[in-house]
Amino acid sequence: MDIVKDYAARNQAKKVKKIGLRIGAMAGVVEESLRFSFHMLAEGTPAEGAEIAIETVPLTGRCTKCGRVFPIEGYNFWCPDCKDGVLKVETGNEMQVEYLDME
Repeated sequence: MDIVKDYAARNQAKKVKKIGLRIGAMAGVVEESLRFSFHMLAEGTPAEGAEIAIETVPLTGRCTKCGRVFPIEGYNFWCPDCKDGVLKVETGNEMQVEYLDME
């Protein structure tokens, strides 16, 4: 909410119509709770009534042994190629404002 209010004020926006968010599969966000909380916090601000568009970013990892990037499904963190279990999470932890549509 702080990002939205700050950006709207800096751009002298009267109304925030749509907010695009990128939320990673492992960010720990419950979409319904996020929407409810946002709408409560937005009351009386330029973001009141704004639509929230959420892009869910899948969880992917890069094997530190062979370098393969692969989707992690069912929390199976083992590399499908070399079977190593040491990896770096590439995507899936994001929680960011991607865009704002304002008037």
